[in-house]
Amino acid sequence: MKEQRGNDCQSTGDADLQTRGSSTTRTYPPVLRYRYSPISLTCNPLCASISRDEGGLDEADDGLDGLQARGAGVRQDKKGYTTPVQRVRPTLTSFLSSVTTPDFTNALSATLLHLSSAGPERAQAESQLSTLLSSSPSSVLSSLIQIAEHHPDHIQRVLAFVLLRRFAFRPLPLSDASRDVWDLVDEGTRESVREGLISCLMKGAARKEKERGVICDVIAEVENAGLKRGGAKWPGLIAALTQLYTSEDIVLREAVFRIYSECVVSLLESEPVPSVIAGLTSGLKDPSIGVRIAALKATANLIKNAEPASIDDWAPLVVPMLDILPPLATDRAENRLTDALLTMIDLASTPKVPSRIFRSHLSSILSFSLSILTPSPYKTSPTYDANALDETVRQPALELLLSIAETAPSMTKSFVEFSRKLVPVLLNLMGEQSEDSDWLKSEQFNDDDEETMSVMYVPSSTPFLIHPH
Repeated sequence: MKEQRGNDCQSTGDADLQTRGSSTTRTYPPVLRYRYSPISLTCNPLCASISRDEGGLDEADDGLDGLQARGAGVRQDKKGYTTPVQRVRPTLTSFLSSVTTPDFTNALSATLLHLSSAGPERAQAESQLSTLLSSSPSSVLSSLIQIAEHHPDHIQRVLAFVLLRRFAFRPLPLSDASRDVWDLVDEGTRESVREGLISCLMKGAARKEKERGVICDVIAEVENAGLKRGGAKWPGLIAALTQLYTSEDIVLREAVFRIYSECVVSLLESEPVPSVIAGLTSGLKDPSIGVRIAALKATANLIKNAEPASIDDWAPLVVPMLDILPPLATDRAENRLTDALLTMIDLASTPKVPSRIFRSHLSSILSFSLSILTPSPYKTSPTYDANALDETVRQPALELLLSIAETAPSMTKSFVEFSRKLVPVLLNLMGEQSEDSDWLKSEQFNDDDEETMSVMYVPSSTPFLIHPH
């Protein structure tokens, strides 16, 4: 009899949930099922608003159809039998920890919809997520990876990945704890997240480019988190990367090197140097330009973070790295070329690196950069060329040379051709002016003007003009 009445209570509660949810424009699954505690819902069905005053708690108790008297309650075992238990006043934490995973995941998915809205629902959803994370971090992380892996909507999946990365590697909100959420959840939760990420990576060909990028970012974050905490390697990740490295699918090969680019040290530190060089060289020579750029970033990150004593070991990688650049300029792939140049600038700005690996290639780097800088897109320039690349490419080409000169001044001074060829080009840049007549008449310049070629050359050329070779 008690069991039947309990079922009636649950049915009543479900009906109440459906009625309260009918005021929204979209029907969401029942928020949270808690057999013996009917709750009232806010406009967002995820979070239950439980009254903290005596009256609110008493009203909730009175709604149990006599199953739970004041001071006593019931417990149902696996066979459906109920036994009296001492009444425990419900709290948000105990409530959330009792939620079944499917209902929690569905409710969390419903809440994510409000994060993209511009109305008050967004602020409320953010507050609710913060409360949920504080109360049940394991459930939140487990549900987010399920949404990211299985939700049919692309935007929902991307948002779940972003939130997973943001929530897992920061301290719990509403607490003074200094430990990240990732450190507080149990190992079973961490393992479920890892398995879900590997599954998403293996099926990456069916996902959009932005989503694949987010997947790679989260995987790298998890791998780096293990490295920082002195944990064991992630065998599943190593096995997946090994399999995808030889995949016939371009996007999967690119994903491999994207992950390497963010955690190359932890993944390759124990591998033999010849094997690493062979693997990265293969990526740098891949038929796909996307794979080559990703491999370039991975290689640059490896050299940048190498121990000073081992920098010379990676010198054989410089030639295939530089070989990526000229075809991009020839094909006028300006976005790709800019991306590659920025990667090389970052490497050239690393102390002790240029003098160790760029010395024998300085002539090639200089010639390539000047081939981009010399043709000018401005008709007022004596080197005007209608086919010249725009400033989004010319600026990083100049910055690459300047970074090498600043990081390894002795090397550039000893190479006479460096200043002899670069200074005339810098002087030509002095004459480059915008064709905007208002700009020419202006006596005050905006900060944006400092990024134009005709302005940035001044500090660039000063060291060469003051200290000629």
